[in-house]
Order: sequence, then C-alpha cells, then structure tokens
Amino acid sequence: MLYSPGNRFIDPHKVLVGAGFRPGMIIGDFGSGNGFYAVAAAEIVGDKGSVYAVDIQEDPLRHLMSDARLKQIRNITTLRCDLEKADYCPVPAVSCDAVILANILHQAPNKKAVIESAFKALKTGGYVLVIEWEPQGSAFGPPAETRLSEEDVAHLLTGSGFKPGRKTPADSYHYAVTYIK
Repeated sequence: MLYSPGNRFIDPHKVLVGAGFRPGMIIGDFGSGNGFYAVAAAEIVGDKGSVYAVDIQEDPLRHLMSDARLKQIRNITTLRCDLEKADYCPVPAVSCDAVILANILHQAPNKKAVIESAFKALKTGGYVLVIEWEPQGSAFGPPAETRLSEEDVAHLLTGSGFKPGRKTPADSYHYAVTYIK
C-alpha cells in the first residue's frame, strides 16, 4: 500500500481532487493494477460518475473488484487490454473526462501507444493525469535510469497532441501533472 494516514506517501484522493476530479466524471485508469487510484476515483466521482480500470493482467483486476465489492463501490468497470496496442483498448472512444496514467509510462516500451490510447478515450477538453516517480533515485521504486523527468513527460505528451495543463501536489517521491486534449 502506498498510503496510510501515518506516513508521507502519496494520498490518491488528495492527488485526484487536486487534479480536478469531481462527482459525475467519467474516468479511465490506464494501467490500474489493483486499483489504488481507480477505487479513489470511484469514490470521488460517486454514483453519477464511473471509472474504467484498465490493465493487461487479470489478477490485479480481480483484486480490484473484490476490494470494490467490500467497499460497496459499484461504479467501476474492469477491462483487460494491452495499452501498448493503441487500436485495441476497449474503453469507448471520446468517453472519458480524465485518464490516469500513474507510474506506467516509465515502464512501457511503447509509451507513444499508451499515450495514444489515452488520447482516443478522452473527450475534447478532457485531460490526462500523469503521475510518475521523481527522477532522482530513492531507496524504493524503479531504478533511477528508467524514471521519466517532467520534461520527458512534457515532450511525450505535447508530441502526441496534448497541451500542458497544471502541476498537482503529490508527495516527495512522485510528481503529478495534467495535459489537456
């Protein structure tokens, strides 16, 4: 778990609300894993909103849905797909108000396809929230040489048709930035 009230790690609710998430939105969490951000997003958007949790692995998606059931969250749809195949993502085109790309770009060999998948899913004026590890190394997290700087992320997203948005507070190990379609 990345957050508990007694530590200094990232608080998903704080980051998502800081990035502008609000009730009624439709969110895509691309590379959702076990739902650290998807569950928080579902709680924020409420019953009038929804979340598409997308991952290539089935087990984390099952864990996510089990966690959601325990918390009586009913507005998450899990979808299994390889985000590096941009034309395969089952999230409906032009359906999302925001897409979360949390800690996945640094590990994706085909970053451009992941970004294209997000772009296709977003409504005009929607935004992608990129959360990545700070580039300087730390005692945990991915190796420093695989991390992406904010400048690397800016180059990738603006090169794919996004416009810079804003920086959102995260924690001392991560940064969070938005880019607008």
